[in-house]
Amino acid sequence: KEELTKYKGVVIADYVSKDINFIKFVRTLLEPVLTIKEKIAGFGSKISSKSLKLIEDNNLVSVYEALYFKKVELDLTKIRDILTSRLKDRPLVLIVDDFNSLDEKLIMMLKILLESSMNLQVAVASEKPVEKITKKGVISIELNGLNETECKDMLSNRILDAGGDGLTPFNKEILNSLYKKCKGSPLVFLDLCREK
Repeated sequence: KEELTKYKGVVIADYVSKDINFIKFVRTLLEPVLTIKEKIAGFGSKISSKSLKLIEDNNLVSVYEALYFKKVELDLTKIRDILTSRLKDRPLVLIVDDFNSLDEKLIMMLKILLESSMNLQVAVASEKPVEKITKKGVISIELNGLNETECKDMLSNRILDAGGDGLTPFNKEILNSLYKKCKGSPLVFLDLCREK
């Protein structure tokens, strides 16, 4: 996402994980395509029925009423329609982490977006195969983890970026022990290094 923000106004990128609740996901998804007036109306957690009158888009009003006032059942296709009409040809990139831990509503929203005609790319990270959503042209890359040398190089780069020197304060024995515990997972390896 950080790399894609360099193309602000050209590409819209959002990060999705199990830590993001559905309402926050919808807000994050819609925010880049809203007008100033719509952003003001939906600002903060205190959206009032009075502020909804500032919004001319009936689909957006319906989405807000469903999310905040529970007046109507949320129609996920309205979110898709808002995005499709406002994105035009600009691509939307969704980076989805820990897919198998996501809320079912979030997965359904992703599926609806993937089935739409919008210019959308989704990068999904998951420990298990992803079968709940599909799209033509899916590329699946299985990451089997890093070998010991790759883990040490990754750690060394992080230490150097932070102003340190090589692998200091770690020695060969400690790194071997941590690598055996992480089973090739870079995330687990870094967590173990932080703990140590």
